[in-house]
Amino acid sequence: MRGGLTRRMLISSGLLALIIGTAFAVLLSSVADLRDAERRARQSEEVLVEANHLERLVIDLETGQRGFILTGEERFLQPWQGARAFRDECIDGGEGKLLLLWGDSHAAHLYPGLRPAARERHFRLAQLTASACPPLLDYRSSERPKCHEINQAALARARELRPETVVLSAQWEHYRDLEGLRGTVAALRQAGVAKIVVVGPSPNWPHGLAQALFREVKREGLDRFPTRVKHELSDAPARADRRLRPLAHELGVTYIAPLDVLCNRDGCLARVEDRADQLAFWDPSHFTTVGSTWFVDAVAPELLGGI
Repeated sequence: MRGGLTRRMLISSGLLALIIGTAFAVLLSSVADLRDAERRARQSEEVLVEANHLERLVIDLETGQRGFILTGEERFLQPWQGARAFRDECIDGGEGKLLLLWGDSHAAHLYPGLRPAARERHFRLAQLTASACPPLLDYRSSERPKCHEINQAALARARELRPETVVLSAQWEHYRDLEGLRGTVAALRQAGVAKIVVVGPSPNWPHGLAQALFREVKREGLDRFPTRVKHELSDAPARADRRLRPLAHELGVTYIAPLDVLCNRDGCLARVEDRADQLAFWDPSHFTTVGSTWFVDAVAPELLGGI
């Protein structure tokens, strides 16, 4: 009996040790898996950060190239260029009142509409725009390291040229702190600028207007492309507009809201005319030439009044 009890105790102890050892091994394996998962998560996060950075640079590159094609002139600055890349032809010569356009690519996309207006109304244009560089004097970004330099140069030219009107525009929803607009407006007023116009954010179809149009036709069972599209619009421009509009009013500058001009209950303007080549935007949010011309004509009293 005694030997049997001892044998059973040894067997039980062995089983217990085996269970504990197995549990410990499983625990070690789980810890190792957790560490590996954490390492992979960190790597994934780093990859995502780098991918986002690369995406912004690629977008800036494409914006500059498309801007050149859109305007036919070398007026778009690339992210690696600084203020010295502004050429003399960025500013019209001669006599007459001057309108200065300052901001990122969403200021540059107003140029194709402003150019014919300048010819008709006999005023001069100065375009000091650079992709991914908003007209905020205190703005600094590692992705756009020379933006501060560019903005200081734009302000210096404004002081030198003394334009009657300065138009500030940007893809405002991409910039977290819009309070920097206060410094820009104050500096322009000190420079003697009589009229300051802030153009708010444009409608944005994140996947592009062309895709939104095709999906709208399929969704609604249409036999032709609609003039307006209300689906797949980003709400980021509207949120930025709600921040920027009261700030502009507080600063006492003219505020033009593209969302008010281009959008209604039926959606936002996608085509200027009932023709396939009359799209208002050539990507998610940049005007085509016809879109820019249509918009400038629509807001001419507010935008060009007094010049």
